[in-house]
Amino acid sequence: MKREKILLLMILILIGLGMYFVSRFFENSLVRKSAGTREDSRFSIYFDESYVVDPNVGRYPGVNKQNKGSEEFSDYNSNPEKRAEIFNNYKLFVIDNILDLNTGRVTVTDSGIKSDRSFECSSDRTAAFTNINQIFISSGFDFMKTAIVGDMVFTKCKNDDCSILGPDCIIVKERP
Repeated sequence: MKREKILLLMILILIGLGMYFVSRFFENSLVRKSAGTREDSRFSIYFDESYVVDPNVGRYPGVNKQNKGSEEFSDYNSNPEKRAEIFNNYKLFVIDNILDLNTGRVTVTDSGIKSDRSFECSSDRTAAFTNINQIFISSGFDFMKTAIVGDMVFTKCKNDDCSILGPDCIIVKERP
């Protein structure tokens, strides 16, 4: 009876380890498969640009210093009275497709509705934050080189019909 329990425990441990290594293998193969596609950050091909290393998102373009856009966005997050007003000043979109990197054309979702818009982001008003606790990651990067499908973006409307977005472009990154 004691041998059977030990054998059962060993089998469960081996199954657990096997599942762990198989999941790691598939995770790594998916990362390799997506390298060079629209879903990767694209910033890795621009070696001359500055970047920061964040323990939650890895290497990320930009600098570890807040700019005008990130300071304003942080003020909304740190001030409970202003936090309720964030959606009066910013619109939240999810990037569904990047249509043209040069012109900033993307397909975004807003309240479940997809539409094509153009981003005209100013590097002194671009920043990235984590989705949990809105922790600052970096600022001052080229938005269109950095944004990927699935990113959430807080931005402002540059025109009345909100077809042009900017100059504030705040990416909210999903933490792994």
